Amino acid sequence: MARIVPLLAAVALATLASASRAQVPYEVHPVGATSTVFFPVGVDLGGRLVFGGIDPTNGREPWISDGTLAGTFELADVHPTAGSNADRFFAAPSLGVVLFRANDGVLGDELWKTDGTPAGTVPVKDIDAGASGSNALFGADLGGLVLFRADDAAGGTGTELWSTDGTTAGTQLVKDIRPGAASSNPAGNGFAVLGGFAYFQADDGTSGFELWRSDGTATGTQLVADLNPGVASGGGTFPVAFGSLVLFVGNDGTTGTELFATDGATTSLVADINPGASSSAPSSFLVTPSHAYFLAFEPGTGQEVWRTDGVAVERVTDVAPGAGIGVFAQTMCFVNGLVVFAADDGTGMELWATDGTPDTEVPISSTGGGVEFQSLGCEAGSVYFQANDGASGDEPWVSDGSAAGTFALGDLNPGAGGSVSFDPGFAAAGGRVFFPATDGSGVALWAVDAAVAAVPALPGGFALVAAALVAAAGRSTLRGRR
Repeated sequence: MARIVPLLAAVALATLASASRAQVPYEVHPVGATSTVFFPVGVDLGGRLVFGGIDPTNGREPWISDGTLAGTFELADVHPTAGSNADRFFAAPSLGVVLFRANDGVLGDELWKTDGTPAGTVPVKDIDAGASGSNALFGADLGGLVLFRADDAAGGTGTELWSTDGTTAGTQLVKDIRPGAASSNPAGNGFAVLGGFAYFQADDGTSGFELWRSDGTATGTQLVADLNPGVASGGGTFPVAFGSLVLFVGNDGTTGTELFATDGATTSLVADINPGASSSAPSSFLVTPSHAYFLAFEPGTGQEVWRTDGVAVERVTDVAPGAGIGVFAQTMCFVNGLVVFAADDGTGMELWATDGTPDTEVPISSTGGGVEFQSLGCEAGSVYFQANDGASGDEPWVSDGSAAGTFALGDLNPGAGGSVSFDPGFAAAGGRVFFPATDGSGVALWAVDAAVAAVPALPGGFALVAAALVAAAGRSTLRGRR
């Protein structure tokens, strides 16, 4: 049983105060069947949110919002007759744009960009010539150059590592890691950036899936380590930069799937948490100034929160004593010096917090076990999540890491029906946190001022801002509410 003891000063009771709601809520009133948005809800471009929105005329297209109704609009009707299915939005600060995938009906699913204006929302390059599309997946920003994966089947290289500077001429294959039409499938579990290199998983057809790195040049794209020698895969999954190291999950064929670290020159096992050939299967990494936290499994305690300083590891929590799964977090957040996560101690799923001291974790939500563990979003210095308290249905909640600072943002869809679904998630831009929700009349994009979210809020504290997410068979009418 985890000891319920006071945490450090970082979990002192939140100061509760009244706050004025300067934002006037607006609603786009959908008619017809409810539509949806797609994960993630969007990314920040200069304080505005770029996201994929659906309207009854144009289908799913790229939209932008500054948190006001007037500042929320479609950037481009990329595919005028069917919708472009715009998604995979990736903020590239060094290029001053957001990259995304879209299909205009001619080029297939290809690489697009937007600078936040309709005129600046354009295709970057037809990588896989013709209508098939390259299916671009982002990304690592190396400063003036973004690495991503794309499939150039027409060019005979399969799914490989590409780079772009945001121009057609500057978008090119970095290296055909697995030569020929076969694919190396790089970065299926994302990139980590450290010291001018992007680290990622890839399969060259000889070494299996292993950890690679690239500086954006062919000669600078190299295998870091063949953990499991030969064609067997050593992993290289879930890379994350921590200090001077890249931590990743690997399997050397002896220790099972465990935590490894590399500085680019030397690669070593950090710890064999589940001794022998069995695996602890580390996942859900969270980097803080002093430690990297992650989930891992060991006999006797099951799946719990662990941490490392890059040299040693220690188990932090034992929420559910025994060999079961106590911590379910796909995402953990670092808020006010605390690690916040979703866990079930046998009484239901709640939000928990720890300052990193072993076995001092405490529950900070009281929803009756209604926290959706896949919904956590670490945005604007708070944790946003979905929970059902048994009375209001699934609604948006917020937490500052303390029990007093964890509360529902409002009953947006009055009654037990609920207003939110975890799939789209939360995203911050311009001092607001955005999320899709419904008040019962259809799904739209909502926003709450991040400063207002620091105190208990009523539904009037929200600004319902998007006209984008209405039913494909319906039409929208604008209605103001004051």
